[in-house]
Amino acid sequence: MFVRAAVAVGAALCVLPGCGVNDPSAGLAPPERVFTVETATVETRDVTDVLKAVGTVYANKHATIRAQVEGVIAAVEFEEGQRVRAGDTLVQLDDRKAAASLALARAQLDSARATLEVAAKRLARNERLIADELVSRETFESLEAEHRAAEAGVREREAAVTLASRQLEDFHILAPFDGTAGTRVIDVGNYVGRGAELTAVMQTDPVEARFAVPAARALDIDVGRRVTISDPSAGTSIVGEVSFIDPKIDPQTRMLGLEAVIPNPEGRLRPGQFIEAALLLEERKDRVVVPEEAVIPYAGKTWVFVVEGERAHRREVALGARRPGVVEITAGLAAGQTIVTSGQHRLEDGSQVTARAPGADASPS
Repeated sequence: MFVRAAVAVGAALCVLPGCGVNDPSAGLAPPERVFTVETATVETRDVTDVLKAVGTVYANKHATIRAQVEGVIAAVEFEEGQRVRAGDTLVQLDDRKAAASLALARAQLDSARATLEVAAKRLARNERLIADELVSRETFESLEAEHRAAEAGVREREAAVTLASRQLEDFHILAPFDGTAGTRVIDVGNYVGRGAELTAVMQTDPVEARFAVPAARALDIDVGRRVTISDPSAGTSIVGEVSFIDPKIDPQTRMLGLEAVIPNPEGRLRPGQFIEAALLLEERKDRVVVPEEAVIPYAGKTWVFVVEGERAHRREVALGARRPGVVEITAGLAAGQTIVTSGQHRLEDGSQVTARAPGADASPS
């Protein structure tokens, strides 16, 4: 009687949904999720290793023009901002006294030369007489002394003429090199003392750019290395080269000072201007690069998802140089592979994916 009741209960339970073998959904696994992602093809590009810094522009040459003698300004021969050549007269001082001093020194030189000529003739005559013992030794020695004194007098007067000529030149103030004249701080008729500032001359083609880089990169830099100088305000850039490396490192900042010579024929760079410097350290050809958004940092490593067929596989990669929007891959990828660039944060190794248009929803199907 117990057994029959049990069978009846079993028969009643088998009519419930999912109990019998005729249920079509019995034993089926849930469908696998398919993620829609954005993808990109791995490319190769030339990659440059660039060290960036900020700095200041300086004139290649700069001279403050000062009066070497005192006097009255007789003429100003330049205009502010004028291009001048080496040797051009900038300022003329009243030189009449100096010119008179030079004329006097030349007259005294002529007199000294005449005295020397007379002394030389007397000595020559007495050289013949001393051989025949017609004059005393004391007289001949006196004539020799007079001749030597006359020679010394000529040398003295020649030096006086040279000095007077140089003093006269000091009244003519010349440009020391090719460049641009600065502000004029004097006018005709002004009296100036020795050392008074008159103007300045600057050479701005080329110019010098001075900047500093971390000391850790000191061994990567040498004289002649290419550097690009940019003006952030104007959006222009000019290429020059490193001309000087400071032999010491600043102990306070641990920075290494550099100077670069930059051509400036159009005058786009001005002394005192702020600039940005990009120092080219290395240029590598045909390097593997990927969009920077494709790289995932995790657990101290970097990864990308590589699409093979309909599956995305996680791949560890080694990074190189970074540039705006892209990053160099030094190991782990090859050109032509397809990688996930958006939606990869929801993926696992081996996830099924399908490509989607940029900007579409990345939720799983």
